[in-house]
Amino acid sequence: MKKLDIVIGLPSRNEADSIGNVVRIIDKSLTNNFPQLNALLYNIDSGSDDATREVFELTETTTQKKSYNTNKTGKGHNLLHLFKFALDNAIPYICTFDTDLTSITEEWVVKVLTPLINGEADYVVPVYGRNKYEANTTNHFCYPILAAHYGTPIRQPYAGDFGLNLNVVKYLLNQSIFEPIYQYGIDIWMTTHSVGGNFTIKEVYLGKKIHKPSFPKMVPMFGQAAATMFKNISEYKDFQPRTNNLLMESSVYRHGVDDFVRKPSDFEIAERTETALSILEERKARKGCIHELIIELDEEVKQNNHISAKSWSKYLAEAIKFAQTDALSDKEYIEFGIDFTPFYLLRVLSFFKEVENIEASQVDQIINSEVEYLKDYLNG
Repeated sequence: MKKLDIVIGLPSRNEADSIGNVVRIIDKSLTNNFPQLNALLYNIDSGSDDATREVFELTETTTQKKSYNTNKTGKGHNLLHLFKFALDNAIPYICTFDTDLTSITEEWVVKVLTPLINGEADYVVPVYGRNKYEANTTNHFCYPILAAHYGTPIRQPYAGDFGLNLNVVKYLLNQSIFEPIYQYGIDIWMTTHSVGGNFTIKEVYLGKKIHKPSFPKMVPMFGQAAATMFKNISEYKDFQPRTNNLLMESSVYRHGVDDFVRKPSDFEIAERTETALSILEERKARKGCIHELIIELDEEVKQNNHISAKSWSKYLAEAIKFAQTDALSDKEYIEFGIDFTPFYLLRVLSFFKEVENIEASQVDQIINSEVEYLKDYLNG
């Protein structure tokens, strides 16, 4: 095989209905915009039991294709395989795009790849216009922590579609890995280590992101992201951001909340409320590492039936301070993520009520208020 300049990672699990279109659009963009570079479309599949791999292989492209089956469920398995492949083959530019996308365009590929190829950035993160009921782990957890604690306000660090160069890949593969990173923790692990490694990061605006709803996966997604983030906080407790390490997208696009709305059903919201209260009771009885915080949350729920932006930020600040001062085992970090899950679920459900009848611009004001409150609590 001729030496590769670009590898596009396409992690999948039962995406037969969407992967073909994603592949066609990426192939067309590579052919039209980067004809001088040798690229590979690499589908890394998690043992799909539908026709995902067959659709990928039968989709006609100009760009060469390769498919691999990890037979392991979890996006992290897929991306770690991609990174090792890139390192083994010394591929300088690496991108990954979700394979359930319906809103991807040729321009996405250009915007993610160009800063890498021009040497402008080491790590490229997207900014999307999102439905106000989506991206909750991003809006209420990952973004506030990176902005307030790391001083690096990446608007959508838990995004799914990234670009990185080989230097970042080498750095990532030298970091510690535990179970959540093989699952939904992989995206925030990549971003946090790119921040912690003081790489140059660039945001690029991609427009609306429309894909399969993540609301049904909210509980496991958050627990794994939280465990990963809290462990990384302990690893970078003395972190100081390099000046200008983030090339921010224009403020016109950084709000991250678009006008289109796809609200979860009343049944889904009631189900998440029940789940949150159930986890709260179970974790209260368990008496884990943040038991006092859980008791405080339980009292607030009983009194107010609502977790405000200010209260949520106070709880989050206490969790961050705990993560900084207490070295936990990998198993304890996983438990920590579960312990904090009811805080998150109850804040998101309260947020849904707050934003039901307001405009997208006002939604972003609430999210940014969480960042400001968190800064105050961390510095207080």
